[in-house]
Amino acid sequence: MTGLEFWDGRSGDGLVPSVEVSDLKEVWTTTQQHSPGAFAYSAFTSKCSQDADLTAVLYRVSMLQLLANHAGLLPPELPSEIRDVVFAVAADFPMKRAEIGRVYEGPSMDLQGFVEKIEQELRLLGASRP
Repeated sequence: MTGLEFWDGRSGDGLVPSVEVSDLKEVWTTTQQHSPGAFAYSAFTSKCSQDADLTAVLYRVSMLQLLANHAGLLPPELPSEIRDVVFAVAADFPMKRAEIGRVYEGPSMDLQGFVEKIEQELRLLGASRP
């Protein structure tokens, strides 16, 4: 899918496609290692798997950045196993694609549902430990 198809609604249901956790982490890490600013779309193509939907990965990373910057979701001291859960949820959690020209008062996703899903996955992780 091209970036244009993603934004103009030709992609169907209006939801951001799920992505591979490894792609999400790779792009997240790249954006965190550099000073804030614009990145060329092509700068991330070598960071993701060959069949990755890069536009969806970038969209999901931008939502994570919003939550990290404004809600402290991914502080550096967060244990890696918890970070892994956050990335796994972010890679698959339903996110509605923002519409061009529409003004939103917040993110185009269910933030409470997102946090609840992370908490649910963490409880499962804790239950699976000996």
